[in-house]
Amino acid sequence: MDAEKLMISKLKAGCGGNFTANIEGMFRDMDVASETMELFQRHYNRVKRASQQQDGSTDDAPASMSSVASGIDVQVTVLTQAHWPTQAMLELNLPTELVHWQTMFKDFYSKHYSSYRQLVWQHSMSTAMLRANFPKGAKELSVSLLQALVLLLFNDADELSYEAIKEQLGVKNERELQRTLLSLSVGKVRVLTKIPKGPDVKLTDVFSYNSAFSNPLLRIKVNNIQLKETHEENAKTNAEVVQERQHAIDAAIVRVMKMRKTLAHKLLVQEVITQLRFQLTNADLKRRIDNLIEREFLERSSADSQVYNYLA
Repeated sequence: MDAEKLMISKLKAGCGGNFTANIEGMFRDMDVASETMELFQRHYNRVKRASQQQDGSTDDAPASMSSVASGIDVQVTVLTQAHWPTQAMLELNLPTELVHWQTMFKDFYSKHYSSYRQLVWQHSMSTAMLRANFPKGAKELSVSLLQALVLLLFNDADELSYEAIKEQLGVKNERELQRTLLSLSVGKVRVLTKIPKGPDVKLTDVFSYNSAFSNPLLRIKVNNIQLKETHEENAKTNAEVVQERQHAIDAAIVRVMKMRKTLAHKLLVQEVITQLRFQLTNADLKRRIDNLIEREFLERSSADSQVYNYLA
């Protein structure tokens, strides 16, 4: 962590505060999130003790305490959305125990922090550690939240259809559900079996608990399978790459011009290309230069339109 902060300070000194603002925000988020979780744990322990003293035992604890009896331990990391890459929202029907924890943390957070802060639960970034019992031995499965919720359905059923799983979990992103089911039934860790067998998930497929599962390891990481991108997803990815690269191009142009103060277009192009690690067309670079001129970072020389001046 200290080495990373030292690198950030060097980047800040060389490229300016704007260049490292998001990275510094990420580190602050991690420190604040750790402190927030410690406060929540102390708050939770006080509520638990008060509940036990009032009722005389944990058997009559309120609903918000019931998740403790079921052996669930929750870790919440609160991050500032502006500092981190945008994530796709994943809608899920959570188990009652997790909803209790969610409600408890939301109530705690609203009381301890400003009311204008709004918590948005990123289920796509959530992970879980499940204890699973198989005939050949108990295992600990490190899985995503969606993988965990799929597996928990098989506590009450030995066999479920794709449609039944989709309906019970309330998943609207079918591609994500298909990817998850493939990782559990076709990947390296096959804790479920798929009928019929095959590399794809269809609406008529049926999944069942794999009683024959075995693995020499006690703790097993279940990786998600990467599906082939569709044409629409590929186009979206390319657009996001272009958007991300715009910031890198802008930063390179500003660094060069800040150092040179005045520079001809041809020389500016050459210096910027040497600083960037990806291919760049002259048209892309010209668009970014024009954008910086509009934002008043640069100006064209009154004597020569092919020469740029840096505006401090």
